[in-house]
Amino acid sequence: MLVELLNAKMKEKDLSFRETAKQIGVSHTTIARILKGDQVDMKTLVAIANWLDISPSIFLGTKGAAESTLSEKIASVLKSEPKLKGVFEETIIRIERGEASSQLITEIVAYAKFRLDMEQMRGKGKKSVRLKQK
Repeated sequence: MLVELLNAKMKEKDLSFRETAKQIGVSHTTIARILKGDQVDMKTLVAIANWLDISPSIFLGTKGAAESTLSEKIASVLKSEPKLKGVFEETIIRIERGEASSQLITEIVAYAKFRLDMEQMRGKGKKSVRLKQK
């Protein structure tokens, strides 16, 4: 997740390794190593999380405080996927106006999970389940 979020912000801001490193306060070689998937020390992790404007706990994978972790993960996804942010904002407005019931939102999320599961199955070379149309 760290690599994806770092890449997304660098791309969004059109920043080089050196520019990113300068803003975070680390060396450009540290950024290069992180983007290759190398381990990150805690001090660097905190600096990057602060630069990304997210909590470092997202990267620690600790159990407990599940709700705050979930909300932090959602916030991270929304920061890295600007198109989703607009969709979520519009959905929240509709929920607040009473235009969308919790049942409807639950069904929509369940359908999204179904679609993700189907894509995962296709990616593993499994045959997808075909639903009969009525």
